[in-house]
Amino acid sequence: MLGGALAQKPRHGGHAWVLLQYLLGFKRLGWDVLFLDRLPSNVSGPPSSFFRTMRAFGLDEQFALLRDGSADTVGLSREAVLERIRSSAALLNIMGFLTDPDILGSAAERVFLDIDPGFPQMWTALGLYAGLTDHNAFVSIGANIGQPSCTIPTCGLEWITTLQPVALDRWPVRPTSSKQFTSVAT
Repeated sequence: MLGGALAQKPRHGGHAWVLLQYLLGFKRLGWDVLFLDRLPSNVSGPPSSFFRTMRAFGLDEQFALLRDGSADTVGLSREAVLERIRSSAALLNIMGFLTDPDILGSAAERVFLDIDPGFPQMWTALGLYAGLTDHNAFVSIGANIGQPSCTIPTCGLEWITTLQPVALDRWPVRPTSSKQFTSVAT
């Protein structure tokens, strides 16, 4: 199970790819994936780009959009989501995006997945964020978090560091006419 913001961020290609790399990577490893997202109560529905993206990657039956302040969902029903979460190995909650107490309480392992190192730790240390408290494991792509030379606060938590996954089959090698190698930015 993976919780994150995709439907709320249409036309944010880089952000979408980050989430898709986790979903596609776990799926390729044989895990039964489910993507959970939230819709604000004032939004009638997700953008059509969300459905196109999920369909394009074979995830059109593996998502649920939870409406804030309501039991309504788009995709899998709330009951189906809760049942799948209860039987899942873990819920990876990207940046603590999912806050629904029933969803979080149904997961045996609630893993806070930090993909923007420094922010959740500093916000917590400053008393501006309490989203870490609903989790029992903490993972960051910040390779130095918890190391003596790192000034990012750990908030008294043990952080597991990891690399971001890349589903290589979605990044095919293309022949080039140039022998010059340039940076990704150019």
